[in-house]
Amino acid sequence: MTPRDAFVSGGRNPQSGLRVQDWYAMGCVFCPQPVQKEDEILIGFRMLSIVDIASGYIMHFDHLPCAPSAVDSATVIKLLSDAIKIHGAPRQGIVISHSVWLSSTELALDEDTATQGEFLQRYDIQFGPMTHEDKVRIRDWILSLGVRCEFNADNIPVE
Repeated sequence: MTPRDAFVSGGRNPQSGLRVQDWYAMGCVFCPQPVQKEDEILIGFRMLSIVDIASGYIMHFDHLPCAPSAVDSATVIKLLSDAIKIHGAPRQGIVISHSVWLSSTELALDEDTATQGEFLQRYDIQFGPMTHEDKVRIRDWILSLGVRCEFNADNIPVE
């Protein structure tokens, strides 16, 4: 069964116990392809995606065609809003992966994101972490949906 088929089925993931649309996750990857933005050639870009955790279905995504920098709350909230307009809000919560809010240096130190971080270091691409204020704005927006907000996927309850 494909992730899309699993998502459409609305079923339960037997390994995690989560049901489709219980939890959504936002993640970020760095794509190392050169991109032209107006008159400037950028060495890669960041791509954000929203995934249904139970099915693994990528519900929505967007690329950030700008020099890599810390992701801000407006960008996160817009992408989440777009996904929720299409698919509805999750029943339990949304997790914002550390790949979204870590600095380029921290990405290199984390085992899950080390490949991205090492590439950024090799090309001397540096950016800071998401600001505390942006994390608070994201948290408050997600809580206004009546669901939980997590910045650590380890905090998602599984059965």
